[in-house]
Amino acid sequence: MMFLAAISMSIPSAFHRFFGAEHGIPHEAALDTSVALVLLLTYGLYLVYQLRTHKEAFAAAGAGKKAAGHGAEWSVGRSVTTLVLASGAAAWMSEVLVGAAETTGETLGMSPTFIGLVLLAGVGGAAEIGSAIAMGRKNKMDLSVGIALGSCIQIALFVAPVLVLVGGLVGPRPLTLSFGRGEMGFLLIAALLGAMVVSEGRSNWFKGVQLLAVYAILAAVCYLVPAGAGH
Repeated sequence: MMFLAAISMSIPSAFHRFFGAEHGIPHEAALDTSVALVLLLTYGLYLVYQLRTHKEAFAAAGAGKKAAGHGAEWSVGRSVTTLVLASGAAAWMSEVLVGAAETTGETLGMSPTFIGLVLLAGVGGAAEIGSAIAMGRKNKMDLSVGIALGSCIQIALFVAPVLVLVGGLVGPRPLTLSFGRGEMGFLLIAALLGAMVVSEGRSNWFKGVQLLAVYAILAAVCYLVPAGAGH
């Protein structure tokens, strides 16, 4: 799914770069809308695959064992209500934090690339990051990695296409799937790292150190990149 995200954003970006100036905005908008619809359909089928037809492949290790000391199971209604309320509260807090972080980054003179790819991504995804760390501390690495990759897949294959379709209604101008070469390079690196992390099915603390080292290097590049570079 992450490679699908990289491919689906590379093609419109290349089209915008090589053919956009020649054929104009209508062709670019048509391609972005088409790709967004395909990604949303694919993401919907991915949920069916994950939650219905092959849900056993995504079950956490030991999920079938009833944990000792836990209370009675919640009803479906209570679980859904709690999930909706918690998601709404997390989204509201993320919006507040993102607004404050964006203003702070601009005041401190951070580059737009660093603010968008590092600062806002970390602040906006604080809930997912916290959950992944908590699962990792409990040695539930399957859940930890699943949360991290699931969040990436959701942003790339659901949130981005939805913003393309409604961007002209809620924003000053429509959102496009045109990204710079540096941004696409980062996306491809992320997809490769995700594949490498899950390929062995095992993890240790030094792999975490290596991943943090790569992230620190990419963050340094984003911080130092001049405005408008990499397109």
